[in-house]
Amino acid sequence: MFIPNRTGKLSRKIGRNIYGETTWSSWANVPCAVVTNLDQVEKTPVRSDSSASRAAAEERVAVAKYLFEKHVQIGQDDKFEIDDLVLRVIAVQKRFSVHGVLDHLEVDFDIAP
Repeated sequence: MFIPNRTGKLSRKIGRNIYGETTWSSWANVPCAVVTNLDQVEKTPVRSDSSASRAAAEERVAVAKYLFEKHVQIGQDDKFEIDDLVLRVIAVQKRFSVHGVLDHLEVDFDIAP
């Protein structure tokens, strides 16, 4: 049984405008529960032939997993904001109860560009 204990804001990807830019719906408050939320800065490798100093850049990465109620309309590439962190949906998986009834949605996120 899933019981939401947090609230975040969801914006759905609704299409593209005449310039090819993604258009989003307005933000809607949705209940959720946190499974994992790793927000960190990691060093990214730079090609060895591009710099003699073997420098590395820093990149903010987030790997998060949240649970949503079964009635929430959420899909790939939608945006979700919680605790001033904007995430992008990577995958949505339906989770069922022991009786085979849809119980909740498990959503994997990455940092939004």
